[in-house]
Amino acid sequence: MITKLWQLHLKGYLRFLGSIFLLVFLLGGSAFAATFTAKCQVDGDNDVDKLDIQLILAARNQPASGPNDSRDADGDGLITVNDARVCVLACTLPLCAVVSQVTVPDVTGLSQAEAEAAITAVGLTVGAVTSASSDTVPAGHVISQNPAAGTSVASGSAVDLVVSTGPAPVAVPNVVGLSQANAEPAITGAGLTVGAVTSASSDTVPAGHVISQNPTAGTAVAPGTSVDLVVSTGPALVAVPDVVGLSQTDAEVAIIGAGLVVGTVTTAHSDTVPAGHVISQNPAAGTSVASGSAVDLVVSTGPAAGPVPANLTLELSQSVIAAGGSIDVTPHVFDSSGVEIVPTPAINYAIVAATAQGTPPQMTGNLINTAADTRGSYQVQATVDGSTVSAEANFTVLADAVSAPQQGDFSNLVGAQSQLVSKMKALHDAVLNNDLPAIQALDSDIKAIRDSVDTDLLERSTAFAPEGGFPPTPDQLTAAGFPELPEDAAYGALVEALVTKMEEIITFYQTLDPASSTDDEARLAALNNELQDLVTQLQNANPTVHGVVKYAGWMNLLLGDALPKYLHTLVNRIDQALRDEGLVVMYRDVQKLYANAAPFGTGPARYYREVSPTFFGLVGLLAGSSIQVQLVQDIYGPAFTYLENAMITLAAHGLLQSYFNGGILHGIKTGASLSAHVFGASGSLIEMNGANEIPRRNLVFLVGPDAVNQVRSVLESIINLKDIRDLNDLREKLEAVIDALKGAGKEYRKARQFPDQVFNNCIFSSDSICSELVYNAGFKSVYHCSGFFCFSAPVLIMARNLDTDDWDFGLFNFLPAN
Repeated sequence: MITKLWQLHLKGYLRFLGSIFLLVFLLGGSAFAATFTAKCQVDGDNDVDKLDIQLILAARNQPASGPNDSRDADGDGLITVNDARVCVLACTLPLCAVVSQVTVPDVTGLSQAEAEAAITAVGLTVGAVTSASSDTVPAGHVISQNPAAGTSVASGSAVDLVVSTGPAPVAVPNVVGLSQANAEPAITGAGLTVGAVTSASSDTVPAGHVISQNPTAGTAVAPGTSVDLVVSTGPALVAVPDVVGLSQTDAEVAIIGAGLVVGTVTTAHSDTVPAGHVISQNPAAGTSVASGSAVDLVVSTGPAAGPVPANLTLELSQSVIAAGGSIDVTPHVFDSSGVEIVPTPAINYAIVAATAQGTPPQMTGNLINTAADTRGSYQVQATVDGSTVSAEANFTVLADAVSAPQQGDFSNLVGAQSQLVSKMKALHDAVLNNDLPAIQALDSDIKAIRDSVDTDLLERSTAFAPEGGFPPTPDQLTAAGFPELPEDAAYGALVEALVTKMEEIITFYQTLDPASSTDDEARLAALNNELQDLVTQLQNANPTVHGVVKYAGWMNLLLGDALPKYLHTLVNRIDQALRDEGLVVMYRDVQKLYANAAPFGTGPARYYREVSPTFFGLVGLLAGSSIQVQLVQDIYGPAFTYLENAMITLAAHGLLQSYFNGGILHGIKTGASLSAHVFGASGSLIEMNGANEIPRRNLVFLVGPDAVNQVRSVLESIINLKDIRDLNDLREKLEAVIDALKGAGKEYRKARQFPDQVFNNCIFSSDSICSELVYNAGFKSVYHCSGFFCFSAPVLIMARNLDTDDWDFGLFNFLPAN
């Protein structure tokens, strides 16, 4: 009975539901349903369907659990049939159909990609994906899911996932500054591992302690991550420098410069290491030590009972050099007995400028180095290390051959003279030792030196050739505040006396007669003494710039004419002496020559004193001339010092002048006729403005008819040149005349004719500055005719003042010489 009654009620309920569903369908209750969808989702599957209605009806007439009870659709606090009616209107599917159910798969432990594929494969969707660390689930794999595996849910339901990020990160500990032994446990204790351990030097971190780590302290990393360490080996190792042999000062500078310190310094005697220099060091050179380590030194006090320096001399390889060149300085230290101390003690050098321009010279060891722009006069000062014994030597730096060709020519001359000094001494020793191979080699050497000196070129050059302008006249210097002083006149007389003395010495060698009874050795000694006196005066002279300019002609004659000719004459004389019969050619064994002179003994000194007083012996010639070449060498130093100082002074005071050719050739006189001149007429003369008062400083060329046109075209091409900067430029232009003369096949020496005298009066001109160049024996012929009919022909005469380069030329008719 009861069962029937329930069945009747159920059928009535279903008819009721059907009527309600029909009503909803007919009324289109979607809008109404939207309002109550969230309220009626009793089973939590996000759908309102028959299952939700059944759950509401099953709880009818029961009070709601609260205001949020999803069964109380109408919100009256009591679950009734009315709530079911309301929820029927909120069904999410037509006729409140039930969504098909799906079993949620188990995706825990799968990778996120695998899990998402499994979820979507059963008709579900991937819901929220969150992450969390896990010590057991690998990173990127699913830790958990919701709904849980096996749950039945409506098709299309979302499954939320929690994906592992791996184990929870660990903060890297700070191990910088810890010892390696303490740093490693700190790392492993934090769940990390010790990675690569490298080493590096450090001036601040003790050896064996950590300089740096990677990752840095505080960085969050996965457990088991490796931490690399850089461990200190202590301060960087330094190679100990080699200071043995250096002076103590230089050694200490080298040690400190290497980042080390000077340790204990002791002293000891040494026969090989100069006093004040390092004998030994500890640690040895090349040893690797920590920066700041001490290096002990043992410093020499010299030989145990060695000689005490008492005197010092300096020998310069050259006292005059061209800019950019170098000078070797050879010191000689002597004890109180005059014995040279060997090895030479350490010498300290300094270079002091007298008058200078450009880059100062630098001293490197025993070498003086100059730059391309170095000019002026200097003094190298030397002191024996550890003593007050000192010496000085002067040197002068001239412009090089590129900047100033004429000064370059003279610096070459000085170099040749320096070489000759050493070769002559060596030749003297070779003759005394009867060293025939050395004699022959040295004879070749001195002839090569001779041939390197172009006397013709130097003869027409001027040593006083400032760069950038022409020297002023003495009157211009006086007006500029540089008047002539008494020492200038003395200087001029001294230079003239040196020219005279050198010409006397040249004549001595040229006229030397081995068969003469004259005591030539005594004469040579006297000439040397007289030359020594003049050289000493020159070294002590004190000319002003006025005196140097005024007497430049005499100095040019000395340096450009007398000294080059002396060098040639001396070498010719020595070469001839070496070839004299009985000395080199006939007697191959000099000692045999002496032995054959018995009973006078076998020594060369006695032989030449007793057997051969009637001719100038080779040994005596070499002994005297070896002294003499050094005296001549001593002329160059002060001479070029005065010239260079004057040139610098002129430039510094803006006294150099622009080029002005004051040369005017007024005419010539050779005989009674002025229309046709003759060669060889005594008293012939040339009248010109701008002549030099020193005859040999007037260079005159007579060019014969067959070369006139060629030479004249060269002269005319340089008459109006405006780009003449200084005497060096002009000399280069005028040298073209010489080249043209030689190119025409004419003999240069024949054309070149120096006057014998110069007088300050003229016939053809009343000009007060006109001078006569007088030729006592007339002009040498440059025009010959052997035919029957010979007529006058033009001869070109060019006259040039070699000191000022005032010049001019003219054509004159000459009758040929027979």
